[in-house]
Amino acid sequence: MALDVMKDHLIPHTSEKKIVKEMFYSLASLHHSENNNRKMIIWSKIRSIEITKLDPIISHLLKIMQIHEQVATI
Repeated sequence: MALDVMKDHLIPHTSEKKIVKEMFYSLASLHHSENNNRKMIIWSKIRSIEITKLDPIISHLLKIMQIHEQVATI
C-alpha cells in the first residue's frame, strides 16, 4: 500500500521492509547521505573561490550568495 504512492527510484530502498517505520528510517537514511554529499560539494565550491584584482567584486558576491542559498536548502 505505501509503495503505491512512492516514486519509482525509492522503491528498491523500501521494498524489503516489513513495516512503515522501517521504510521511514530507510528513506531518512538515504536523504541524510544525499545531504552529506551535497555539503561536501558545497565545501569544495567554497574552497575553490579565488579572488583576483582583475575580477569585479560583484562576481564574488554572487558566488557567495549562490552558495549561501544552496546551504540554506540543505
